[in-house]
Amino acid sequence: CLPSKNKFPKLLESELVAPNCTIIGDIETGKKSSFYFGVLLNAENCKIRVGKKTIVQDNTIILSSKGNDVIIGDNVTIGTNCYIDGATIGNNAVIGNGSSIYSGAIIESDSFIAPGSVIGSGVNVKKNQIWVGNPAKYLRDILPEEKENIAENLSELSELSGIIVDETEKTQQDLISDEYLSGDMQLLDIQQKEYLYKN
Repeated sequence: CLPSKNKFPKLLESELVAPNCTIIGDIETGKKSSFYFGVLLNAENCKIRVGKKTIVQDNTIILSSKGNDVIIGDNVTIGTNCYIDGATIGNNAVIGNGSSIYSGAIIESDSFIAPGSVIGSGVNVKKNQIWVGNPAKYLRDILPEEKENIAENLSELSELSGIIVDETEKTQQDLISDEYLSGDMQLLDIQQKEYLYKN
């Protein structure tokens, strides 16, 4: 975490901030939000606010461009390799893997941006809508059963965040004695085992 213009990131209530995330500037995150490996949050120009129980997955880039804060609501899922610049994303929205959302765009609550879609500057995606393509267009409204599936997926990702936290806090000795690795340990010769236990 790095300050910018005397503004320090505030992440203390987050569930997971992976060790190789880069977090810069005026950033505040809500309780139980998670930021997976390789995520970049850069608030050097304006602020970034992330709500509760939101998950930002691997290698996603979130920037606040000049004049446009990034506001992300509660229970949002942002997939891997996304690019978000100066946009607003409402509660319970899903941003599919590899999507890009540009400055001034508004993604309203309970909406779904399909993987690989591009939401241009100033575009407004209405509540409960699915948008697809490059440039993204309205496809249809989300069905009630799809909303249930989205909620289940978010719950599973939240559980995964907890597992990652537990695993990353383990020492090497903890890992060596881990029941999941015991089978692999049996395949090592004596010298390899001695090396692991010494280091």
